[in-house]
Amino acid sequence: MSKIAEITGFDRWTGPIFEPGDILKLGVKVDTSDRPDAQLFVEWELTDIWGEMTTGKADISAVKKPIRNITLEIPLRDVGAFDLEVRATDITYDTRDKFRQKIAVIPQPKDIPPEKNPFGVNLGTHTFKGMKVVLGACRRAGVGWAGLWNTLWFRCEKQEGKFDWSEMDGIMDIVD
Repeated sequence: MSKIAEITGFDRWTGPIFEPGDILKLGVKVDTSDRPDAQLFVEWELTDIWGEMTTGKADISAVKKPIRNITLEIPLRDVGAFDLEVRATDITYDTRDKFRQKIAVIPQPKDIPPEKNPFGVNLGTHTFKGMKVVLGACRRAGVGWAGLWNTLWFRCEKQEGKFDWSEMDGIMDIVD
């Protein structure tokens, strides 16, 4: 079966946040090692919250390598929240593999430094890694403040009366 082996193009620290007018360049690596004769298409759909869809398709059947690479260029015109789906469709064997990602397209504040921006967000995540991604995305979006409402206390007080603030210190290092 043809499988999507890797997708690249998202900044791992700022997350899937883009500006209107950006071109999202996704590197798609498809493994067809078990079916070198596969007739393969890579398709994408970008759907907004109202169900409006933009689509694209690339035929990579002519590439007869076990690992096939393609770069998709997806125009991001409108502001909003979107579901992105990338599919590798092998029409020879009628198989399909999918990758899904939520993305946001928002205008970046150009003239307001984040520390003076009055707009903020309340955040909650259960992992330090997740918080790093979310806070990085907020920083890129120019968010002025973030409230952390879902800190799991047992991570700070692992034993009664003994506190470990290392995770919270790591989060504060990100926002500082």
